Amino acid sequence: MNKIDILDGFLKKNTIIIDGDINKEIKDYVRRSLAQLYLNKSTTINLLITSNGGSLIHGLEIFDNLNLFPGLIRGVVIGHARSMAAVILQSCDYRTATPNAKLLFHNHLSNVSYDEMFNKTSRIKFFKEMKRDNEKMEDIIIKRSGLSLHSVRELFKKDADLNVDEAIELGLLDHIENEHLF
Repeated sequence: MNKIDILDGFLKKNTIIIDGDINKEIKDYVRRSLAQLYLNKSTTINLLITSNGGSLIHGLEIFDNLNLFPGLIRGVVIGHARSMAAVILQSCDYRTATPNAKLLFHNHLSNVSYDEMFNKTSRIKFFKEMKRDNEKMEDIIIKRSGLSLHSVRELFKKDADLNVDEAIELGLLDHIENEHLF
């Protein structure tokens, strides 16, 4: 059985799997899966996440697509949801994780070319875009967790894994998943 067969099998059980880097391929898969589940008139879906994160652009597209789904979305972190994957989890109506899972939030990281570093106009543009991107992520976390801006900035600055108890205490998870998923 190949990966596509496994993903299709889970999709038949109203489950989307984000496993690996957040990239264009994962974004397209999630969008197609949500469209299929919508056409199937699914009212509740599971989103299983095991990811170290990845592209901010593709991650925010996944976040937006999940928010547009009219049904209930139950996000389940299995292992870890770091960086953009932890932000995507915040789009779920009900956020859970297995007992030993980890979540990590941090400031947006970006690549800048050597030439851009020495071009004042490019550098200013780069920093403005980075600030805007960080503010988007901060806003998502504030709205979902109820944390203050100061607390979110401290969390991002910390750049360290949170265990499930810490994540629940901060309002970033709703429940520890101790039962069978299906």
